[in-house]
Amino acid sequence: MIRFNPNVEAVQPSATLAMTGRAKQLRREGFPVIGLSAGEPDFDTPAPIREAGQAAIREGYTRYTENMGMLPLREAICQKLEADNGLSYAPNEVLCSTGAKQSVALAVAALCRPGDEVLIPAPYWVSYPEMVRLAGAAPRPLPTTAAGEYRLAASDLEAAIDDATRLVILCSPSNPTGSVYPREELEALAEVLRRRPQVFVLSDEIYEHILFDAEHVAFASLPGMKERTITVNGFSKAYAMTGWRLGYMAADPAIVSSGENTGADHLGSVQHRPKGGDRRAGNGQAVRNGHGAPFSDPPGLHAGAAERHRGGPLPASRGRILSFPGHIPLSRFDVRFRQSDSDQRGPVLLFAGGTPCGARARERVRRS
Repeated sequence: MIRFNPNVEAVQPSATLAMTGRAKQLRREGFPVIGLSAGEPDFDTPAPIREAGQAAIREGYTRYTENMGMLPLREAICQKLEADNGLSYAPNEVLCSTGAKQSVALAVAALCRPGDEVLIPAPYWVSYPEMVRLAGAAPRPLPTTAAGEYRLAASDLEAAIDDATRLVILCSPSNPTGSVYPREELEALAEVLRRRPQVFVLSDEIYEHILFDAEHVAFASLPGMKERTITVNGFSKAYAMTGWRLGYMAADPAIVSSGENTGADHLGSVQHRPKGGDRRAGNGQAVRNGHGAPFSDPPGLHAGAAERHRGGPLPASRGRILSFPGHIPLSRFDVRFRQSDSDQRGPVLLFAGGTPCGARARERVRRS
């Protein structure tokens, strides 16, 4: 029997990606599939971005780049952070990665050591605990409630932090719940963290622009938090670029340098064209203005589904692409799966069950 690194053996496969793979397989078999697992826009990358990418390929932007990402792209990201979030970063404080997921993994690997604990509000994105385990640290879920709209209370954070705490992971708008932290609640969390200078914050803001009836607040913009916050973002969600694999982190130069070294030894440089980067990051608002409409319907869809299935109240989902219905046991969903045969191919509804997102979520579903 092959013996593996115990950190690798502890890692569980992604339930979301498993369901996405299953959906693709069923479509190939001819089933009409309704996939509600992966957080992916249902429209193509906007034409200006596609055209910029095609032009850059024709112009020869196909070779290795700097490990941190092309300088024009990092400069455009700095402009975005200043314009959208009021954050001032230099290009050496920005690291481009193959999707935001890699930036999260690199930040965790850089900061977490054996014996460290990482606090993760639950429900959570399924990959957070696995990244922590791979780094040799211990994930520590902090349960939240539907009544509190699945947001971590400052008092719960205060009670959870101890000498082993190294990192807190926040995601707003949240995957999987769609909840958004209002400014006053983030300020209360920051007040707790100011008294614990040994604790860093990883703020996953990939759903920043997919909002309704809510304000996005970058955690690093709060007083005293920039130096201890790793802001992670990317282009997959707001710009429908999930297959392009381009994300980034903005952080203290020492953290960025550590992430650069680790990324270089694992995946190498990120090749994304400066023209495409400028159009996406530096001119992002213009692109979003023309392509925000497709995100306008999901909140009504999610709420309507909860009402039809008599599942009780649906916690407010202020993030447009995701929801996490509360108190809806799986048995109340009319989900049918017909085996492939020559006579009948019925519709298949696929969604990610709540269990991988935290123990208290086992009778709930994550719908995208």
